[in-house]
Amino acid sequence: MTGAGGILGVPATGRRLVQRGVPRNTRVQSGPPAVPRVHRAVAWIALLGIVLPQQFQISLGPGVTFTPGRISAALLFVPALLALFQNGRRLVLCDFLATATAGWMIVAAVGSVGPSAIPAAGGDALDFLGGYLVSRAYFLGRPALDAFVQVLKLLTIIVIILAVADSISGKNVLPHETIALAEAVLRDGWARASSTFDHPILFGVFCAVTAAILLYWEKTFLGRSGAAGLCLLGCFLSLSSAALMASAIILIVFAYDQLFGRYSWRWSAFWVTLGASMLAVLVVTEHPLNWIFSHLTFNPQTGYYRAMVWDVALTYIAQSPVIGYGYEFNDVLLDNTVDSIWLVLSLRFGVPMLLLFFLTNVAAFFSNPRSLEGAGDVHMDRMRLAFTLVLLMFMFTGLTVHFWKSMLTFWGVCLGVRASLRESAIHGIG
Repeated sequence: MTGAGGILGVPATGRRLVQRGVPRNTRVQSGPPAVPRVHRAVAWIALLGIVLPQQFQISLGPGVTFTPGRISAALLFVPALLALFQNGRRLVLCDFLATATAGWMIVAAVGSVGPSAIPAAGGDALDFLGGYLVSRAYFLGRPALDAFVQVLKLLTIIVIILAVADSISGKNVLPHETIALAEAVLRDGWARASSTFDHPILFGVFCAVTAAILLYWEKTFLGRSGAAGLCLLGCFLSLSSAALMASAIILIVFAYDQLFGRYSWRWSAFWVTLGASMLAVLVVTEHPLNWIFSHLTFNPQTGYYRAMVWDVALTYIAQSPVIGYGYEFNDVLLDNTVDSIWLVLSLRFGVPMLLLFFLTNVAAFFSNPRSLEGAGDVHMDRMRLAFTLVLLMFMFTGLTVHFWKSMLTFWGVCLGVRASLRESAIHGIG
């Protein structure tokens, strides 16, 4: 696979790559046989940990809390490691980078704050790496992937129904900060739905990235329309500009892929156009980040505030670029809110951790010329594209959104699925 098309996880040419000595119509099987029932049970445990309200947590001491997501990750952590290292499985570069990312969280936090930071940093590391390892271990091959998406689809329907209840009642129908009903966050007099998530933005982005998965997983026009419409409803109920922007990009990319699917040059043209647009913003605008923030938010005033946060945060990062500051920055602005996961990671754990996290995502979908990715069936090729879009949308919305707890776990889960899709294609696991 060569060319820019490989970045989106599909063959750059119209021809499929096949392994030498294997007939074109023969499906290559290796590794342990799929056990859909086990995969479905794991999907329920992992995804319930993500969508259940994270306030239902267990405290084991000062700073040591287990949210539903962390409980799920802890329960499946050791079985996931055993499954990942059994005969027939192959590690990919992403596995090492993800482990290094989680490890650097703890190392940097101890270096900047001391051993007292281990509970908080360990919790964040478990959120990310736990989700990643579970999906890497169990959602390999088409039967396992289908089981995962089926559970995800059902839970998405449930959380969107709860979001409708939020919007109609003007309250969070499920507990958040307190057991009692809490007033919903308002925007221009409209209630912003949070459903089971900690914030409307997190719920909205969850709906947007799930739309990418379901669009490519559903096989009929009616199924795709229903899935996209339902997820778009969730984005609208959240009243999140990041979620709506992400869903618009996903729909545009999907439509583009459908229209020009027969042409091998489509992704090269796509990336050239995108790159030219980004270059135009850099050249024409005096402050590119300010322009991006002002056009990615409903209220330009919010964009200016985020630009100010970036200016202050970059100054702090320059003063401690290697290990960061842990969880307190001693700044009124930064200690209040930092609406960007890229800034939060740099402030807490330093630039090395940020680079590791970025490279982990890129390594999951960026193909090299010798890669056999794209040699599987058409459905799996589509799912590779879907989860590549998911990762790109997480990375893009991360410019103006901070993901924590369940959504950081969901990012890790999607990252692990994409890495497993890469392993299945390269090593012929169906």
